[in-house]
Amino acid sequence: MTLGPRHAWQLAVLLSCIAGCAGGQSGTDHGGTLQPCPEVRTRDVAYDVMTTLGSAAQVRASAEESLRYATEIALSWTSEVGASTTLAIEVIAWGELATVSESGVPSCGEQKLLVPATLRFVTEDGLLDQTIAGTWNGAQWTGSYEEIEVSVVAADDRVSGALQARSGVLAHFDSMQLEVAAEVIYTPPATSEAACRAVAPTEDSYRAFSSNEALIGALAGTWILCTSTSTNTPEHDGLVIDAGGTWKHIVAHEGGFIEQLGFGSQGAFTVFDLTDYNGPNSRQLTFVRFMNDYAFSTDRGTLRLTAVEGPQRYDNTYVRSDLVVGPPQPEHAVGERAGLAACESREAFVHGFDSVDALRDTLSGAWTFCNGGLRAGAAGIAFAADGSYRHLDASGTTIATGRYELHDTSMMNGPGMTQVNLTDDDLRADGRTRDYLMPGPLLSEAPLKLALGDGSVLSALP
Repeated sequence: MTLGPRHAWQLAVLLSCIAGCAGGQSGTDHGGTLQPCPEVRTRDVAYDVMTTLGSAAQVRASAEESLRYATEIALSWTSEVGASTTLAIEVIAWGELATVSESGVPSCGEQKLLVPATLRFVTEDGLLDQTIAGTWNGAQWTGSYEEIEVSVVAADDRVSGALQARSGVLAHFDSMQLEVAAEVIYTPPATSEAACRAVAPTEDSYRAFSSNEALIGALAGTWILCTSTSTNTPEHDGLVIDAGGTWKHIVAHEGGFIEQLGFGSQGAFTVFDLTDYNGPNSRQLTFVRFMNDYAFSTDRGTLRLTAVEGPQRYDNTYVRSDLVVGPPQPEHAVGERAGLAACESREAFVHGFDSVDALRDTLSGAWTFCNGGLRAGAAGIAFAADGSYRHLDASGTTIATGRYELHDTSMMNGPGMTQVNLTDDDLRADGRTRDYLMPGPLLSEAPLKLALGDGSVLSALP
């Protein structure tokens, strides 16, 4: 089968683009209202012109280097399309000029350096062979061909992304051999049986609430999971949603329920008023990195949450409960810096950061990577409160240094969301800077660990 123009493809990025992307948007808290961004101003620049985001020549060199290293990109189609195969991406041509784009409002994306390029995408199984014109914006490329949209993220020696049709995700690809789990059908424990008898039919509730506060009020409470079909999602038996903008998974334990351990079982949520974009009372629910469709029963006692795009997909039905939920049972003490020994341990008391100052205080000290990483050859990193850091090898020896900046991204990504930008002091052989990103760190207090939005996990060293 050859995929034709009826498919529309795009990258399922770690941080979801909230509705209204075409016209821009500004950030807000979990109960805020989106306002349109000002008109974007643009100007063309030559490849050697240096902007605050670097030069187009640097973007070109970085992209070409990443694609040169990623010679075999693993791609997994959904079962409806095909099996696993490999993807090759080749740069066919570069545009003559780049474009600097700016709106003057930081939360709208103050500045972008857009570099045009034409890429060719070919899979070994023959299902895909397309040459598509598009644009690099930093490490991300986007383009379109007829009704097809494609996006790629190329950073250092890794190239990743996803293919998506209007009907849902078609495939994921990753040069680091991303594993795609099978679909799991949930069976509730005996503890949930009585509560689940109260499950009632639900109907789409996208426009059912007159205010953000009304939707948040309906969501708040304890919910017992009764039915679920999911892929790559944490196991859980229920959900506790707090009106303050956070949520946590719960599990059955000794005839009751306790808070679930592990990253991915706690987080933040945001409700956006999209009336200006999609009509009266349109409200989007986003659980940190996943946009959710939500449906309530008429008595608001049954809740259905679905996420149909991205690597984590689910269709879950919950029933409201007044059962008391107990605390988690951690495997380590609060604040324990256990290093590699804690990499296989499950995490407790997980949360984001209320401020960049809290993030800076937590970062101070040395960390080892349980998975993922930053600089090649580095097994860990040590942060200092003065904004400096050191890359560490497996023995703890410093192999490179750099500076970091902290940013509060809660306006766009929900309560507790922050970001760490890092730049090494030394340059690459081609004169480019070595830049890294630690997106959306979540903290486990027991043991002391960090989970990043790109899937990397770090454990604090003693």
